[in-house]
Amino acid sequence: MFTVANVIAFLVGRRRLVPSGHLGSSRFVQTTLINSGLVEMVKSIIPPLTYTSHKGDAGRIGVIGGSQDYTGAPYFAAISSLKLGADLSHVFCAKDAASVIKSYSPELIVHPVLDHPDAGSEVDEWLPRLHAIVLGPGLGRNDKIISNAKVIIDKIKKLGIPIVIDADGLYLVTEYPEIIKDYTKAILTPNVVEFSRLYQKMLGRKPSEDEPVNNVKRLSQQLGYVTIVQKGENDIISNGTQVLVCCGEGSPRRCGGQGDLLSGAMGTFIYWAHMAVEKKTYNQSFEIYGPTVCAAYAACLLTRECNRRAFHKHQRSTTTSDMANSHDLGSSVKFIHAWLGTSVSVLENWQQEISFDNMSDIHPTEDGRTGCSLANEAKSHDLGSSVKFIHAWLGTSMSMSLKIGNKRFHLITCLTYTQLKMEDLGVLLQMSSGLDLLAHIVTSELAHIVTSELAHIVTSELSHIVTSELSHIVTSELAHIVTSELSHIVTSELSHIVTSELSHFLTSELSHIVTSELSHIVTSELSHIVT
Repeated sequence: MFTVANVIAFLVGRRRLVPSGHLGSSRFVQTTLINSGLVEMVKSIIPPLTYTSHKGDAGRIGVIGGSQDYTGAPYFAAISSLKLGADLSHVFCAKDAASVIKSYSPELIVHPVLDHPDAGSEVDEWLPRLHAIVLGPGLGRNDKIISNAKVIIDKIKKLGIPIVIDADGLYLVTEYPEIIKDYTKAILTPNVVEFSRLYQKMLGRKPSEDEPVNNVKRLSQQLGYVTIVQKGENDIISNGTQVLVCCGEGSPRRCGGQGDLLSGAMGTFIYWAHMAVEKKTYNQSFEIYGPTVCAAYAACLLTRECNRRAFHKHQRSTTTSDMANSHDLGSSVKFIHAWLGTSVSVLENWQQEISFDNMSDIHPTEDGRTGCSLANEAKSHDLGSSVKFIHAWLGTSMSMSLKIGNKRFHLITCLTYTQLKMEDLGVLLQMSSGLDLLAHIVTSELAHIVTSELAHIVTSELSHIVTSELSHIVTSELAHIVTSELSHIVTSELSHIVTSELSHFLTSELSHIVTSELSHIVTSELSHIVT
């Protein structure tokens, strides 16, 4: 649920206060939902498609991973980078995995060198041609491959190539953190378990459950300001100085391979971000966060949108293949250009920042949720049929719970009320007239829902009743008519037939009998008389 502070911060469109238990000592965290500048930041690094560009200009991405047991992970990472918009995708894998990975797609360039005794030399020819590396998907933990991966990482660093490390690559970093320390062109993408292991390795203690954001910042600082993306319900991104939280809706499915889609997309984005630095096409927000945080943020945002689309279509049967093919990752870039639609256009006019230091009477809700995604609240399955109403209410609505002192008020509001000034909002929440207005809004909208739903029910039920009753009436009446008419026809016709036939029979027979008998009598009598 949302606190008053969350509501006010949302309305001004600058920052949102996440409950302190989720931020530690930090009071603010930037999120994907409320600052259109972040969206513009992502848009500024996406290269335009032109007829004058050459193959490879949009990115040549290398994926290092793939073993006999894990062939799907490197495929998903490589195909993700391609579908996002990279031109070429190379996979450097173990020999046993090469033919299998190649069979998944003819668009991948597969090199079976990862378990070669001198794998470092085998990749020397290719590394200078690549713009970004994704290391870890399906890598496995074979000693020879791990040793080769260490050599390859060292070569990548010397060439200054951006790198995304995921999956078994994180196991390698946990065992040998010095191989990536201080390399600020790197992004690590641990899940909660992988993050905990790496955190304990670097700081000698378990991460605090009450301070996940500060945990990510501390780990990044310990690794020399390497960018960390802690994946979870909300993705926490930090380069040790700046923090972003990506909390798009995504999918409730947890099938394997989703992290590989993320790392592949991140590989493409990290190249685009560094290319934007060279061409100076970035915007003001990019200068604040830098290429690695921007790339991580963009990949998290985009992957969540693809997952949401796939789940909307396939529901419980959704797999990672569906997510990779859901309208294609490339077409989902359009989503970034229109992120939140009306919400952004309404909010981008708000420029002021506010502080909640004096709002001592405002507390986080007891359940401790960050409430990062307003759209998630609006689309909750618990809302049932009312979801249609929420989607139609200016496109973005939210369900909020306000806790003021010991009182809690529930209300429904929408982006229209961003037009209220801060002081107006305060008065609105405290004055009974304001509450009456909110009551009126809720009553009015509920009346709309009830009217709409009743109309649907009545229409549906009447249709059912009319169909059912007409069927019954027609069947009953036809049976009655047929029975009655047949009875009448049979009775009438039989009567006519019997009467006619008997009359004919009697006339014919009597005539015959009378004629025969009279003839006999006359003949006999005349004979007798004559004699």
